[in-house]
Amino acid sequence: MNLIDISTAMESPAAHYLGDPPFEREVLLRPGQGAAFELARVSMSAHCGAHLDAPAHFIPGGRRLGDYGVGAFVLPALVVDIRDPASVEQRELDGVDLARGEAILFRTENSRAKQEGRAPPPRPVHLSLAAAEWIVERGAALAGLDALSVDAEGDETYPVHRCLLGAGTLILEGLDLAHAPAGHRTLICLPLNIADGEASPVRAILAPPSWTQDR
Repeated sequence: MNLIDISTAMESPAAHYLGDPPFEREVLLRPGQGAAFELARVSMSAHCGAHLDAPAHFIPGGRRLGDYGVGAFVLPALVVDIRDPASVEQRELDGVDLARGEAILFRTENSRAKQEGRAPPPRPVHLSLAAAEWIVERGAALAGLDALSVDAEGDETYPVHRCLLGAGTLILEGLDLAHAPAGHRTLICLPLNIADGEASPVRAILAPPSWTQDR
């Protein structure tokens, strides 16, 4: 089965959004050191690594992760290659055939640089507001990006988050799409079972499109 892991390792610096609590793992017990087993404590932001944003992240009264059935996190997806080195713009999307209810994932220079062993862009490629509006107009269930934020670095008005989440479109950030070719896939991105969660880390995978044919 051709499964592609598109999650960023939690220990990677790329998994940590500046200013958020980073991933930390503290071993409390070790076998051979007075304990029968290993036991660790983990702490991090809910927005660490590959993670899902629910509407409640920005929208007062918005849906939380516990308001979704598990099927909302297993869905047909389209991976789109974006060539603009700065942002995802609508002009690259006008020929994209996206079905309502699908997820759309953007593979940008953020992932290509990693795949080719080059330095990452000085500022991560982000979504433009026009691209976010395009996504909403076409009824996408989820929008994903290979950066820790869909908004431009330093833009504290967060127009893309507000546009997508305000329309009920889930956001999947922190992806590693270096080995994900363009085309149709099945996206599996199960969050932790946190009923009140505004967000959660996920282990995101791409599977063949046939996985969703019977759903």
